[in-house]
Amino acid sequence: MNITVNAQGLAAALRNNLAERRSTLNIFEHVLLTATANPPQLSIVSSDGARELEVIIDVERVDEEGAITCHAGKLKAAIMGLAGPVVIKLADREKATVSQQRRRFVVPSLSARDYPNCGAMGKTTVVKADPKALAEAIERVQYASAKMDVRVYITGVHFNEGDVVATDGHRLACATIKADMPAVTVPNDSIKYLVAALKEEGAVVSCSESAIEVTSNAGRFRSALLEGRYPDYRRLTNVPQGAAEASIAPEHIAPALQRLKSFVSQFGAIKVTATADTLFIAPNDEITDETAATINKEWPEVGLNIAYLADLCAAMSGPFTWINSGGLNQQVFISSDDVVHIIQPMRL
Repeated sequence: MNITVNAQGLAAALRNNLAERRSTLNIFEHVLLTATANPPQLSIVSSDGARELEVIIDVERVDEEGAITCHAGKLKAAIMGLAGPVVIKLADREKATVSQQRRRFVVPSLSARDYPNCGAMGKTTVVKADPKALAEAIERVQYASAKMDVRVYITGVHFNEGDVVATDGHRLACATIKADMPAVTVPNDSIKYLVAALKEEGAVVSCSESAIEVTSNAGRFRSALLEGRYPDYRRLTNVPQGAAEASIAPEHIAPALQRLKSFVSQFGAIKVTATADTLFIAPNDEITDETAATINKEWPEVGLNIAYLADLCAAMSGPFTWINSGGLNQQVFISSDDVVHIIQPMRL
């Protein structure tokens, strides 16, 4: 392999690669570089065994096609801060060199034959959905997914037909879009890369029983799926009728929650009461903050986790409606874009 590539373009392609600096397997610290002359492009593949990310960039010149792996961290260091063309070529004993004028770096490398292949997807289904709308829905609900839980099947974002769902067992967020997706759950570690891939031009989503893949003009991303039966979220997302409702702007309640965080107990419980135009938020009998709201009827006192309520407010892009059907019943929040959010109450 012997190619000339723009250093800044290569640095951008390596910025979010999957190669781990302290992987238990040396090969996963490397990226696979494959150069083609027609068209003159460079494919950069990184993997951690469960996920695979391919980024394709144009190169200035391909003098010799070929493939090699390079240590991702060392390759990034070699081109850090450089501008203009750099030459990458395969030296003796399958060693890669990176050079620009008098600069020259030998980057630790392995044979391309040693790089693990994630294998075929198997029987796939092309998802009928607007990729950008799917990416936006994921970003709205991801905050509610479990981060560490023995129930591994909830440590990700779940897709089912047009529903995009996340829950940790104490809170839940569900966005609905026009889509036809099989019931699959993508792990949290893959979400950032999945969203980025969905936002690329020409993105197409495919699913199999074990993986999800997005191909686009810029490359490809594939992730293994979580196993296990996802909870029956539809049983929880029914909106109560005739309950007390408060219309709230997130920019009004968020500052109050931020002020109170230093005063809550280790359990993070706050009590929320109300008058016709104000919500009162109190971590204890000595401290109270308030926020403007429009409330349609008598408001039942309710206890909530302050961190959960703060996360929910941060996920709102505009005014939302809080539906309170009783202090011991689940609290339902409807955003201006019709995303349903749920928080289980706490006993005070």
